[in-house]
Amino acid sequence: GEEILSINSAIDDLDFPWLAVLNSIERSTDDNLRFLQLDADAREKRMTLQGEARNSITVLELPSRLRSNPAIAEARVVSQSPASNADHHDFPVRFALEVIFKATEGEQP
Repeated sequence: GEEILSINSAIDDLDFPWLAVLNSIERSTDDNLRFLQLDADAREKRMTLQGEARNSITVLELPSRLRSNPAIAEARVVSQSPASNADHHDFPVRFALEVIFKATEGEQP
């Protein structure tokens, strides 16, 4: 029933190398950007990152930085817009990024 599904889903989440992924995302960032929100879907091997950057060049360079990680199959900017809030004058660009991970070893395609 429903309970088994949620347990399986939790196991999927644990199975996924979240820590390694987060570390690599952190390593690919610098003082020019910061992440505000992270939504992950272990089943889909997909993560959406939302953040702010000092400039749009930083945002545009991020996907290629992330793709240099062996666990990441694809990374792309989903949206980019000026931050609406005047408080964010240091980080005037809001962005969203989608990251897709490669299937882990020994997994069915």
